Amino acid sequence: MVIKKVDIIQPLFERLKAGSEKDYNGTLVFGLAAQPGGLKNPVALTVIKYTGEESLKLAAASIPAGLSLIGIVEFDNDEEQELYSRLDNVSDAFLLKVCDRKMIATTGLDYLQNLHLNVVTPEEFWEKMVCTFRIQGKFLINSILEFPDLKECFDKAKARVFNQAAYTIGKKSNITILPRSGHFVSEIPLKPAAKVSDIMSGLKQEIAENKESSNVYFCPSMSLINVKMVQDQSKSTLANSAALIVSDKTAWCKLFEHYVDIDVLVIVPSCMSGDQLYRKFNLAVSSQLQFGFHSNIVQQLGNSISAEKPQVYHLWPGFSQHFVTVLYPQNTSEEKLKDRRHELHNLYFARATRPFFRRPSALFQPTIGLISPHATLRGKYSETEIISGHYEYRHYMQEDFNDDGWGCAYRSLQTIVSWFRLQGFTATNVPSHREIQECLVSLGDKPPSFVGSRQWIGSTEVSFVLEALLGISCRIIALHSGDEMASRVSELLSHFKIHGTPVMIGGGVLAHTLIGASREPDSDNNVNYLVLDPHFTGKDELKTILGKGWVGWKDNNFWSKKDFYNMCMPLLPSAI
Repeated sequence: MVIKKVDIIQPLFERLKAGSEKDYNGTLVFGLAAQPGGLKNPVALTVIKYTGEESLKLAAASIPAGLSLIGIVEFDNDEEQELYSRLDNVSDAFLLKVCDRKMIATTGLDYLQNLHLNVVTPEEFWEKMVCTFRIQGKFLINSILEFPDLKECFDKAKARVFNQAAYTIGKKSNITILPRSGHFVSEIPLKPAAKVSDIMSGLKQEIAENKESSNVYFCPSMSLINVKMVQDQSKSTLANSAALIVSDKTAWCKLFEHYVDIDVLVIVPSCMSGDQLYRKFNLAVSSQLQFGFHSNIVQQLGNSISAEKPQVYHLWPGFSQHFVTVLYPQNTSEEKLKDRRHELHNLYFARATRPFFRRPSALFQPTIGLISPHATLRGKYSETEIISGHYEYRHYMQEDFNDDGWGCAYRSLQTIVSWFRLQGFTATNVPSHREIQECLVSLGDKPPSFVGSRQWIGSTEVSFVLEALLGISCRIIALHSGDEMASRVSELLSHFKIHGTPVMIGGGVLAHTLIGASREPDSDNNVNYLVLDPHFTGKDELKTILGKGWVGWKDNNFWSKKDFYNMCMPLLPSAI
């Protein structure tokens, strides 16, 4: 088909326009391809750095299924023939050319035909243009740990997917896609020529529940549907909980027999014909078996005679607006995975100062309270800075623990620790009130009687705990009264822009968490502060918390003119 337009997601558009050949050398574009029965125009979603076949294999393992190579990026006149050759077998391939912070799109013979370039917002893309399916299931893999045997085993596993796999769409089993034929069995009415959008309509209640789920914090407007993969499994001598490697000293080889946990994301256009879903799902599972599990085990065997079970993690890196899926061996330290993370940073042009690909920042993990309830709030004034990343909004009475009247600073500290954990800086769990008290006693800051008490803590104690548990340094700013807050707004704006971490502020008998600041330029009067109030005692319901102002923008009158304040400002470390 002949394309006339290219859609590009806004964050990618802004990144490329601000970049240069030095920043994005050897850039391939991945996204949704235009195809009959689907999108009329390709959509550019992300870019990778091409360094050879290994980079394409890593991309195949980490980019969601449904996305494919669709174009290349060229800066000024840096023609790279090897990049062009990667597009030889790509239908309707296009070139994004960036020059003097402007971008054009071309296609056709020698890429001389201009295309209209249309920028779409992440919300528009994820909510209106596509549907995301998350396929989960178990798959029995049984092989000798030798390269030829492993390859044969995974080849047979992929064949079983195409011959035996069935898919149940939706947690309530409303829709099932049968093996081989790909026909639907559904409790909801579906037309013979049903589209993905029709399936979404039938599961709109589940989609709404997923949007409200506290642990789906990457893009609130996304349409996410759970899918269960089922198949006729061969019998195994091992239970699902069996050890991955079974061996003894007299054995001539090691055996691999385990149920691997399939967990794959599939992105498809909502306008796509429903009868294409079965093939899309099969290709997605097959790809994860080959480029995920098989490649991971082979990579482990390059450095060892045994292998740990690969585990799937879905991430939403802060520099992008899309999923990245990684497989890491179980029982392996973050330090040992550092080289793998370096490869991912290099692949996605990510700066090597933030831990975008660590396991603690994985999505779909259990969380406490609401995640980033401020996400829909915007600053009132033109000069606005808000924290980057996500956090758990911690407040009084959560987890059935009564700290009403004394635990506000503890809750603020918990919110800050959750931020560092969800950004991947630490694997340390969010400490309980007792663990915070025990930490302060171990540091010699408090007497033993402090443990189990209801005594308050302040910003200084918060900084001590952050340093002891996470190795995070903090800056403390003292204010004689709330009247001084406006004069400190420049420092707050700078902090949120450079470090992007939540700030604990304590004054009088109250503590709060600052996550943003907004002001009219060069004004100390027109100033707002984005505040998380830990004194809330109700249920974690977004409508109530935002509607009643427990999370919201406050002006200068929010701060007491009679009390002094201390601000604890955690500094951002460099990590990968």
